[in-house]
Amino acid sequence: MATHSVSGRRDSALVIEPGPGGRVYERTAGGREFSWGTVVAWEPPARLVCEWLIGDTPTELEVRFAADGESGTVVEIEHRGWERFGEAGDDRRDRNDQGWSGVLPLFVAVCGPGGVGSG
Repeated sequence: MATHSVSGRRDSALVIEPGPGGRVYERTAGGREFSWGTVVAWEPPARLVCEWLIGDTPTELEVRFAADGESGTVVEIEHRGWERFGEAGDDRRDRNDQGWSGVLPLFVAVCGPGGVGSG
C-alpha cells in the first residue's frame, strides 16, 4: 500500500528476516531498500517483537497470535515507546492507530477466510 510505505511505491514489499537481529525493511521492485527496524524477538507461531522506526525514532511493535477455535486466529498488536516523542507522543500514537485501521482490513482480506493464507 503506497500510503503506508517509506518509498510511497505500490510495487514495494515488506521483508522481515527471521530471528532476533533480522532486518525489517521495505524493498521496491527496483531493489531499493528502506529500513523499518529490527527483529527483537522471534517466537513462531506465537509472537513477534520488532524495534519499529517512526522516522528516525525507534519504537517497539509486538504482535501476538493465539488460536481461536479450530481454524481462527486472534491477532493482538501492541505498539509502545511513544514517550520518546515527548509532547508529540500522544498525537503520533493516535495517527499511527489510524494507519493500522487502514492496513489491518487489507491483511485480513489476504489472510482471512478464503484469502491467500487460509486453508
